[in-house]
This record gives sequence, structure tokens and C-alpha cells, in this order.
Amino acid sequence: MFTETYGNIFSFVKKLSPVRIALYYSFFGIVWIVLTDTATARFALNLEQFGQIASFKGILFIIATGGFLHLMIRHYARQLHSSEETFHLAEQELNKLAYYDRETGLPNLNLLLDRLRQVISFNSRKKKCTSVIYISLTGFKAVVDAFGHSGGSEVLRGIAERLVSAVRQYDTIARIHRDEFVLVLGGTVLEGDVGAILIKLQKVFSEPLRLGKVETLVPACFGVACFPMDGVTSELLLQNAHIAMNQARQNGETFKYFSEALNKIAVERHSIETGLLRAMDEGEFFLCYQPKMDINGKDIIGMEALVRWQRPGQGIIPPDKFIPVAEENGLIVRLGTWVLHEACRQNRAWQDTGLPKLKVSVNLSARQLRDAAFVSLVMQILAETGLDPHYLELELTESALMGDTDDTVCKLLRLKELGISVSVDDFGTGYSSLSYLKHLPIDTIKIDRSFVRDIVNDPDDAAIVDAIVAMAHSLKLNVIAEGVETLEQLEFLQQRKCHQVQGYFFSKPLAPHHFEYFLRTGKSVVATTGNLSFQFTPDFSAFEGTWNYQDMIDWNCIWNGVLLEGSGQDGAVRSYRTNYGTVRLTFEGEIASGDHTYNGGRIEGIIQGNLLIGIWRQCSRKDYVKPITTAKETSLLLWSKPVSAPELVELTNQPAAPLTSIEHQPEFIVDITIKAEPVLPGDTIPVVLNRFQNDTNLLVLPVVEHGRVIGVINRSTFIEEHIVGRHGFGYHINHSTKISELMVPVELCVESTASIEDAARQIQASGSILTRMDNICVITDGDYLGIVNVNKLFNAITEINLTLAKGANPLTGLPGNESIQREIASRLAARTPFAIGYIDIDNFKPYNDYYGFQKGDDVIKTLGDIVNKVVGKSGSSSFCGHIGGDDFIIISEPHQAETISLQIIKTLEDHLQEFHGERDYSAGSYSALNRKGFQETFGLLSISIGIVNTLITPVTSYAQLASIATEVKKSAKKRPGSSIVINHRKIGDTHINNTIMLVESENRQVSDLHGLPWLVETR
Repeated sequence: MFTETYGNIFSFVKKLSPVRIALYYSFFGIVWIVLTDTATARFALNLEQFGQIASFKGILFIIATGGFLHLMIRHYARQLHSSEETFHLAEQELNKLAYYDRETGLPNLNLLLDRLRQVISFNSRKKKCTSVIYISLTGFKAVVDAFGHSGGSEVLRGIAERLVSAVRQYDTIARIHRDEFVLVLGGTVLEGDVGAILIKLQKVFSEPLRLGKVETLVPACFGVACFPMDGVTSELLLQNAHIAMNQARQNGETFKYFSEALNKIAVERHSIETGLLRAMDEGEFFLCYQPKMDINGKDIIGMEALVRWQRPGQGIIPPDKFIPVAEENGLIVRLGTWVLHEACRQNRAWQDTGLPKLKVSVNLSARQLRDAAFVSLVMQILAETGLDPHYLELELTESALMGDTDDTVCKLLRLKELGISVSVDDFGTGYSSLSYLKHLPIDTIKIDRSFVRDIVNDPDDAAIVDAIVAMAHSLKLNVIAEGVETLEQLEFLQQRKCHQVQGYFFSKPLAPHHFEYFLRTGKSVVATTGNLSFQFTPDFSAFEGTWNYQDMIDWNCIWNGVLLEGSGQDGAVRSYRTNYGTVRLTFEGEIASGDHTYNGGRIEGIIQGNLLIGIWRQCSRKDYVKPITTAKETSLLLWSKPVSAPELVELTNQPAAPLTSIEHQPEFIVDITIKAEPVLPGDTIPVVLNRFQNDTNLLVLPVVEHGRVIGVINRSTFIEEHIVGRHGFGYHINHSTKISELMVPVELCVESTASIEDAARQIQASGSILTRMDNICVITDGDYLGIVNVNKLFNAITEINLTLAKGANPLTGLPGNESIQREIASRLAARTPFAIGYIDIDNFKPYNDYYGFQKGDDVIKTLGDIVNKVVGKSGSSSFCGHIGGDDFIIISEPHQAETISLQIIKTLEDHLQEFHGERDYSAGSYSALNRKGFQETFGLLSISIGIVNTLITPVTSYAQLASIATEVKKSAKKRPGSSIVINHRKIGDTHINNTIMLVESENRQVSDLHGLPWLVETR
């Protein structure tokens, strides 16, 4: 008990502070006085003794308290010193954690960037060079797989030690990622230093590391970026070194220096990767078909389906650029499924029209073949398209076949049982082992084009082809040579009794309608002219019809289009957006002629009523690619069989069915709505599971009762929680549970009539409660319509933002003419009253001439900032834009434009001294040349604003509004100084032509009404 109490007292005393010292001293003093006074009273016999004892007691008190304070202060000083040391150690530890890698002790990314900035700053002043070497351990994953994470950490520490010992004292080696290091060369870097250091680094990684009783090699690759050639900032140098390292890794090289070409490749690859998913959703992929010929070179015995990507604004993207990217990010599975489905559908469609029944070959990736449900998917596609399995051939590379041999054999055997053929693509370029030919159920091998290219001149290639053909004959396999481009190559293969050939000698890969032309005529070169027949709507706002090739009169392709906005206002010339590019037609009496951008074609014909019959000529190329995806290839007249030209004329004179509208950039939420069939609240889990399994793209299922959405079921949470469950028995536990018990509330419903922009604002406003974007439902007057396609919503919003960004004025950053027209058009379409203010700077040209263009730009920028700031404070419904030059526009609620304009004028006046300088500002004017070249005195800068209120002056079009606003603004400019003129006349008023004159003669000052001294109204 005593020990515990003493320990507590000691602990209490140990934690000293100034307050505690004062308390201890007070306590000691009180105890001393009480005890000593009591003792003195007991022992002192008289006053003299009492005085002597009191003096002695005072001396003792001073000595005792001095010693006591000395001990306490010394102890407190030690305590402070100990706390300072602890704080210093903690600070060091924090710095170490912030700037050093815990595993290797090397600098981390933060410290690396700091040192790199210092090196760049020093070398910039001294005009010296430096380099950054990015190091990636290409063999690190294998080490972790073999020795675990502890072994990986040991390897990293060993490599870090070797790197530190290999570099120079003034270099910095840092670890910035799990298996990535960066070396920054400090000091003076000469031309040969980088090469010498790379040799050192290669030696570091060529020597084995010991892990316990075993040794392991960890290979690495390096990317080099040099300052200042490859970048002048630390982030850019590091990025470019990383790009070079990635290129070295992909090419199997040890090191690579950065170049602009590598950066271009990296940017292009990123662009492709980000565009792939959108391309899938927007239907930018299409198939071409290359014929397979019998060895006689005359008979078509099959075709190969090849995917192509027609990217808007970039043309056709070669497959060797996007296929590897799709392989890496996993989109190849979705893309491959679409290719397989489309090839089977197209083949069956051709067979149904009476064309020869051919076998279509489809290339598969290794990732598709690894999918457990691949065989079921193929069976499902064949069932949906109605194609006989005997007319399908699957082409796989050697690497895909060698992935998991047992699993691959089982899948291929099941496909063979269905009647599907299997071929090996690019034979001879993959595995050197040929044993798989004996074990795998293969029908055909394709000799790679790299061997066929030089078979006539290169004895080695000729020997390889001889061996492949002989081996195929021995194994009773069909053999086809691809890449045949000359007659000599064909004759060589005929002599070796190759079974089939394929290549440009016969035909390039052709778009579907072109391949159909090839099947019908045997010609791979398209006719340069053909016939056309267009049926227009009564107002000529759209057309739909057919076209054909000159020697295929009874075979028609669909051609449709809609009038572009703003086109045709001049009467005779109209531009149409069509599924074959833009068509510009000129109508002169009964003659119609024009051009179409697709292949540079020319159109000429006779128009009678709403029917155009004529011809088209192709000007620039002899092979067709995919029709533009902005239009649907649907038939106006729904031909059920090929028709002749006379029959076509007769048919087109009949009442036409409604025109199918051309797909365009979606404007309303209904354009991006997926009309998914909902489930009922009384349905059970098997019903929902079946829906999700049948549609793999379905992310959410609405629960609808009496037409109203009452909840949603999300695919991911549904499968995770209710099908799998925590212990894997979710389905068995919940199979009879009603969906009404599992659904989650609807977070957001959007009316189908809402625009994309309105929907985006609604989504943004619901940000705090909206947990999943795919939970958004679309309704019509409260009734369920569908769910939002989230990808298309993001793409549409992005396109709108990009369009607005492109239209912004570069000087002020304010929205430009395109955005202004869009804003006004939307307000006119909504029939919402508003007011616009047309702002113009008075005498801006002489100001520019006198003070200089730089000063003029400053004025424009300042006025732009003022307009933007004032309008921004006026409310969310207001808008401002920069028309161009010194003209601006504001759009606001009715009767609000006057207040905004007044505030703009007052704010601008605060900057007049800054614009003109103190001398001219004090004088209130300056002299400069006028437009006629004579000297003239001009007042300080002012602005004229013309206001049109659509509540008072109704307008129906943007052009009409612009005309009135310009007229009113001119009225304002006739008044000296800054002025505001409001248009109060109505359209059709008898005084319409006297408005400007009335400004000077009859307009009354509005200061009496509104307190605005410079405000004028026109009537």
C-alpha cells in the first residue's frame, strides 16, 4: 500500500509544470509556517527567545525553500529537455514517413520530385543537362509468385542496396511504386554519362540475388528522359521517362530513350482506350468481309469477317491499333461477342436473299475462349441468328489454343459436335511445338502472310510453305494461304496443291453492301456510277430512298437524310445529313443536282413533285466503307424483294410511310432511354435472376406497380447479397422471397421530355441522395418508360460541354456565338419571356489606335469580367456571352436587364482612370484620328446598351431578335456617353420605322420612373 501511494506521489511530482511548482511552493510554505509557529510557541519562554527563534526560523526557511525550488526547477528543466528530444525524434520519424520509403529506406516520390525540381532549377541557371531514368522490375511478379511478399520485400531491399552503391554520390535513387524505381542524375551530366550509367544498371540486374539458400534473377527495363529536350518540369520529365520505359517493356527491350514519337504513341493509345467503350455504345464498329477463294482462283468458298472502327473525325482506325488495347482492358470479350453475332446475322441474311451459302470465319481471342460460358454463348448466337453451325468457322491463334489445353480441347470438341469448324490463324508465327495439331480438334491451318509475301523470291520462305502444306496433307487438314497479292504467288501455291487462298489479289476486305456486290457480280472494283430514287417529305425536310450500282439495277441500298438546321432558308440550296455523309442539293425548277461528301460523289436528277429520280457518280475512290452511323438504314417503302426501276417509280408515287428520323446527337433524355421490361413487386428471385442472365448489359431492373416505379433492383447488389450471400447459399435461402422485400427506393425519376442539360442539372441537384447513376428511371407523366443509359448520358453531357467550350471566346472565356444562339433558341422554344441587353463599347477603334491593341485587349477582358460578375450575381437564370470584338450580350428575366446594365456601366466607370491614364482621365478626353483620318477629340470610354424585352416585344426567331437588338443598340450609340435604350415597340407597330428618330425627339428620360439617369425608352 505504501509503495503504491509513494509511486503515485512520485508520478505526480514527475510531471512538473509552472503551475504545479507554484502549488508545491505554496503548500510547503503553509506547512512550514504552521509547524514552525507551533514549535516556537511551545519552546519559547519569553519574547526575547521568541524573537531569536523567529530569526533563526526565517533563515532556515530561506535555505529550505531555495533548495526546494532548485530541485524542482532542475527536475522541470530535465523534463523539458526530454520532451524536446522526444518531439525532435517524432519530427524526424514523420519526415522519414513523408519523404522515405519504409521498405527500402530510399526517397519516395515526394522527395524525388523535390530534388528533381532543385536539379532542374540549378541546371536551368547553369544551362546544363540532366537525365531521369525510370526503372521497372519486369521479373518482380514472378519473384512474388515464387517466394511470397516477404521474399519480394527482401528482393526490393537487396536491389535498393545495389542501386545505391552503383550510382554516384550526387545522384538520387528513389522508389516510387511497388516494383518501380527512378534515378535522377545530379551534378554535371556529359553526353556519355547516361550510357555508362545504363551499363552499370544492366550489370546490377544481371547478377543474381540470394534469397535464403536459392538465387534468383530479377530482370528490369529502363526509360530515359533528358532535360531540357524531353521536358522542362519534374512532372513532365518523369512522365516521359515512364512512357519510354513502357515502350521498352512492350518491345522486349532493355532500355529506351524518350522521343516525341513515343509520346504520340502514348497519347494515341490513351485516346483509343478511352474511346473504345463509347465506340461500342455508339455503334462505331462495323464488319468487313474478305473472300476466301478456291485454289483455282475463280470460286468463292467462304469469307472472313474482320472488324473495323470508323471513328468520327478520324476515319478508319486500323485493327492492329485497337485490338491489342481491347485485349488488355477486357473489352475484347464484349467486342468479340458483337462481331460473332453480327457475322452470323449477316451471313444468314445473305443466305435468305438467295446468295450462295458460304462459311464465315470469325477470329476469337484467348480471353473469349477462356470464358466458361463461351460454348453456350456461341449456341445462343446461332439460335438467335438462325445460322446453320456448318456455315461458321472459328479462327484461333496458336497462343490462344495453348492456354489451357484440357479446357480448350473440351470446348472445341463441343463446338465440333455442333458442326462448327476450327482453324489456326497465323500458323507458324507462334509456338514451335506442333504437338497440339495432333491433340486438338482442328480442321484448317492458315499460312501466315509473312511467309507468303516472298515465296517466289526467298528460298527459305518457299521451303517453310512447302513444309506446312506437306504436313497439312499428311494430317488430313485443310490449308489456306493468306496474303496472296500476285499471280506468281497464286501459281506457286497451286503447284504445291494448297487448298485455298485469300488476299488482295482477289479482293480487299469489303463493307457488307460492297461484298454483296462482289458476290453478285464477281467484281471487287465498284462501278463508278449508279441510279438513285429519293422520296422527300412535303416540306423537303427529309428524304428516304434507294441507290444501286450501274450494273445492278434491281439491287437497292437504303439512303436517307434530314435537313440540317438553318439549311434551305435561301430556298434553292439545301444540305442534308445522311447515312452516307452530307449531301448538298440545289433545286432549279425540275433539275436537282449536288455533291455528297462520302467518296466525293456527284448527284444529278429530275424532281417531280417530291420524287427525285437520277444518277450518282463516285469521284474519289473505288471501294466503299461503312455508311455513316448517324442515320438508320431503314426502308421508307419496306421493299420485300428487289424491285426494278419502273416498279420503284410506281411504288414511290404511293402514299409514303412516316420517315424514320435520323439518329443525331441526343438532346432529350428519351433519346438515351433503355426501355427495359420491369418486374412486379410480387415476383420472386428466380424471375429477376433469369432477366439478368438473359441480358448481360442490364445493370438495373425497375419494380413497377400499376404503371408507377416503386423501387429498383441493382444487378451487383442483387447477385452479391441475394444470390451468393455471405456463405454462398443466398439463392437457396431467398429463392421464395418477394422482390418487394429486396428492392431499394427509387432515387431519381426524370421526365422523358426533359433535355439532356435539364436532366444533368436535376442529377447534380440530387447529388447528396443519389448513390448510383444507373438507378435513374425515366417516366412519362408519372408512368414508367425506361431506365437511363448512363454511358450515353455521360457522353451526351461531355459532347455538350465540348461544344460549348469550343464556342467560347478565347479573349474573355465567355460563351461565344454558338452558345448564345443555343441559349436564345432554347428560351424561344420554351416560350419563356426574357430580356436581352446588347452591349457595345463606344469609339473603341480610335481607342485601340491611340492606346494600342494590348490596351484594347485589356479593356475587352476587363469588361468581360465585369459582365460575367454582375450577371452571375443576378441569379442562376441569367446568361452572358461575348459576341466578338467589343460586343457583348446579357440575357435575364424580363425587366431585370435594366438593373444589370446599370451596374455594368457603374462598375466600368471605376476602371476609366486605369484605361486612360491619369492625364487623359483628368482631362476627360483624348485626341486621336477618326475613321476618316482626321484628328478628333473623343470622350472617355463608354458603353451603349440596347435592351429588348420579349414580354413587351414578342419575337419568334433568333434572327428577328438580333435585328431588333441591333437597331436599339444603334439608338443608344447616338447618345453621348454611356446610355441604355429599351425597345417598347411591338412588331407591326406603325412607328416601327421611326424608332431611331424617336430616340432623339420623343423618347422620355426614365430617371423620373426608375432613377436611372441614362436610361431611354423607344416606342
